[in-house]
Amino acid sequence: MLLDYLKPGKDNAVSLDYLANVSGMNKRTVREEISRINTSGEEIICTERNGTGYYIAATIEEAQSYRNYNRSYWMSGIEKDKGILRCMERKFSGQMSLDDCLAETFTSA
Repeated sequence: MLLDYLKPGKDNAVSLDYLANVSGMNKRTVREEISRINTSGEEIICTERNGTGYYIAATIEEAQSYRNYNRSYWMSGIEKDKGILRCMERKFSGQMSLDDCLAETFTSA
């Protein structure tokens, strides 16, 4: 299990390469497993903005810092999606309406 290779505290962060090597998973699968663990609420696996590696949150401050980072990433994704929708409406006017794009977005997710 991936959690066996992670330790509490950002000072104990380990790289994605390390996690892939010791777990026998490829990097994509490691990221998916980290996402699954975080989404399930099983544990809080953090990563720093500077890419120093992954670790288990040891303090409320580490958990909140990661939550803030994750929320800003999520919010930038929403803004990017809005821009893509605006561009689709402009470029493909008449082929698909903005409402159709929105409906397709939420039914295909």
